[in-house]
Amino acid sequence: MEANNTKIEKQIQAIKKILDGLEIVFDHRTPQFGESSKDDLMDLRHRAIFVHAEIADGMTFTILRYLYPKGIVIRDKPLTGQQMARAEFINRNFIVKLSFTRKLEVFSDLQEYYMFDKDLFRLIRRVNDIRNDFAHPSWNSLGKYASFRQLHKAYRDLLEGIQAFKIAIEKVKDKSQNLDEN
Repeated sequence: MEANNTKIEKQIQAIKKILDGLEIVFDHRTPQFGESSKDDLMDLRHRAIFVHAEIADGMTFTILRYLYPKGIVIRDKPLTGQQMARAEFINRNFIVKLSFTRKLEVFSDLQEYYMFDKDLFRLIRRVNDIRNDFAHPSWNSLGKYASFRQLHKAYRDLLEGIQAFKIAIEKVKDKSQNLDEN
């Protein structure tokens, strides 16, 4: 088993070397001026994608919780048969296929029900903007992060975005728990 892992680790290292060579594309899109290094931008990119994915998953969770407040149950009984098939159909064919922007629109429509902080949506849009700068890079989009001040602001925006979102998710869980108790 351990020999197999060693072989796989060597294959992973070989693939990483190939991918490192492909980062020349990233180098060409990285501004050749400023205080931020390629490693700074790569770290910001990693964190932006991670925070974005966490928020996207949480919005999916919230939408499902709104549709099924007590979980996948009706009249305190787990869904079965056709009911479960419908719930899976809705999730598989609609909810998981929503783009981030569309999920955010649906999530925003739940504001009245969950009473989210109004600043939350601005912060989520900012996280999406940072992630999009790296998902669709250009000199202009990456040039935004050439100075340490701009880099710091982006990190702060990611942190504030995920912190505000975690508070919102706690409201969703609390509301769902209150429904479970009633």
